[in-house]
Amino acid sequence: MTVSNMSDSGSIKRSQYSKWIFIILLGSVLQGSCFSLNEDTNKPIVFAEHGAWTWFNDERAIIADSTLLIGFVDTSGHSAVSMVNLEDPSSHTITQLSSFAEQDDHNNPAFIELADGTILATYAAHHSQYVWYRRHGKFNHDGSLSWSEEHQTSVMDERITYNNLFQLSSEGGKIYNFFRGINFDPTFMSSEDGGYTWSEAQHFISSGDNRTRPYVKYASDNQNRIDLLFTQAHPRDAETGIFHAYYEKGYIHKSDGTIIQKMPGPEADAFPVNSGTRIYNAKEAGRAWVWDLEYTPEGNPVAVFINAMDSTIGNDLRYRYATWNPQTRKWSQKKIALAGTHLYDREQHYAGGITIDPQNTNRVYISANVHPVTGQQLEHYHIYEGVRNVETGLWSWKSVTPYANEDNIRPTVLRNKDHQVLLWLRGRYTTYTDFDMEIVGLVKK
Repeated sequence: MTVSNMSDSGSIKRSQYSKWIFIILLGSVLQGSCFSLNEDTNKPIVFAEHGAWTWFNDERAIIADSTLLIGFVDTSGHSAVSMVNLEDPSSHTITQLSSFAEQDDHNNPAFIELADGTILATYAAHHSQYVWYRRHGKFNHDGSLSWSEEHQTSVMDERITYNNLFQLSSEGGKIYNFFRGINFDPTFMSSEDGGYTWSEAQHFISSGDNRTRPYVKYASDNQNRIDLLFTQAHPRDAETGIFHAYYEKGYIHKSDGTIIQKMPGPEADAFPVNSGTRIYNAKEAGRAWVWDLEYTPEGNPVAVFINAMDSTIGNDLRYRYATWNPQTRKWSQKKIALAGTHLYDREQHYAGGITIDPQNTNRVYISANVHPVTGQQLEHYHIYEGVRNVETGLWSWKSVTPYANEDNIRPTVLRNKDHQVLLWLRGRYTTYTDFDMEIVGLVKK
């Protein structure tokens, strides 16, 4: 059953759909659906009994050499990794990576499989230390993974948060790590020797003072391009819109390829936060926050984000979907689903979360405590799969967790062509430092 989305002004009346709400909640069959809804065969696998993550460290999870690596913060406050053999995903091995302990979901590690097959893991404390950390992992003959000793960067002048790793083949395998640092802004360091030594920190995006902190989601083709989806600030502090830019061949570009400036470094300052291409203006439907960024098979960026219809209150959050059209050289964005309410007070823009399927950018997964179309209130946050009809642009929805008796939040889908892996957090989430959650997921070859 295909259901069109409502306008920004309100949800579709529940009475119109009283006959089929129950069907959707239990899972109607959708064209292109990835995971079945049978209660027995679709039971999520537990990959870590205690842990959580934020959505601003990537990749949170990767597949390398048939091993699934999932990063998280455990209940003792360590940055950790769960390693799963995908030939038998029912069992896993957990290794604590960080020497420090700080129960804060911002501290989950980021991973990348380098061109030589080595795994690089980086992680940082949440704005409490002046360094970030790294370990290298190498596979043994028996398929296990051995980790190097922990190393840290030189001490910087600013406190650090987040890690996002990319390697560009066109630049001789140069590795970039993007984090929050200088001026409380996006910052990066680079390595040309496989992540063993690193450049000086470079101020990347400039927002003015040292409090406004733009939030960025990154994506890369792993060849010559890194895309950025960002706000001017935290939506709690400003009327945030959504912007896009990308790095390629030494320059920062607007979405249409217009050069903004050289890549920040010795010859160029950080680029201004408002110099990117605007995708969404807060005047349209309230403050926004970034969630995910991917590419179509043709290499065009696709973005998802939330908007708050009630501005700073956060009891009417919506999910939005944006695509770049290379012919018109413009972005098109629209609301696709209701997200429900914020996870807890003070963070009024913490939605349950939305992620794009990298293998099919016409498919997304969301977390909501309401039905995504009707707005029917749910007892818990559910994971929903949304599929877009490419001809009509309409979205259809089904619950991946129809039997949920706990909250299910922050879904993510891995970038891998051989395995379809959907992960999310399940359990109690009170604040970013107070949680009792499992990392669970579904795996399909």
